[in-house]
Amino acid sequence: SFRIERVPEPCQMVPDAMVVCNDDYGPTSWRGINELLTNNGYVVSSVAKLNDFYLEGTDNDLRQYVCCHEIGHGLGLGHTDEAMYNPDLGECMDYTVRPEVNMHPGRTNFEALAKMYGSVNGGRDREHQPGDRRANAVEYSTSDLEWRLLRRTEGAEHYEGDLGDGRKVRRILLLA
Repeated sequence: SFRIERVPEPCQMVPDAMVVCNDDYGPTSWRGINELLTNNGYVVSSVAKLNDFYLEGTDNDLRQYVCCHEIGHGLGLGHTDEAMYNPDLGECMDYTVRPEVNMHPGRTNFEALAKMYGSVNGGRDREHQPGDRRANAVEYSTSDLEWRLLRRTEGAEHYEGDLGDGRKVRRILLLA
């Protein structure tokens, strides 16, 4: 189910929910960042942060692109395309230097979500595994994690931290 609620500061994961925050996080090198907690490959919690240090004073197109992009990661979507200067695909999981044409999810994004979570009519391509609340608990410190760089591209960096017992934290940075 979907719910909207205010979360207390600091911006951090909440069990079984996706949290989206914006603030001035300073000169971090990223416009947006998403951390998602997985349990045996299933997304159980996510936090997306939008960095007003780089987004304040920009147009709404860039803000909407970054927000859509980070929420997409929080739902488990990967990048549709990682080349910044090629023709745009018209969806927010595509890297771009022209956010005004990539502000919304595209057909391939919705198809991937339907495969992961099922369709609106209840059909599901992947069997649901009910979550154990203890397995979904969000108890970790990012400072304690040993982050492994998975890959770096022109526009992003991908890291992973292993919490053990099938739980991992993925961190994806959309670079400024």
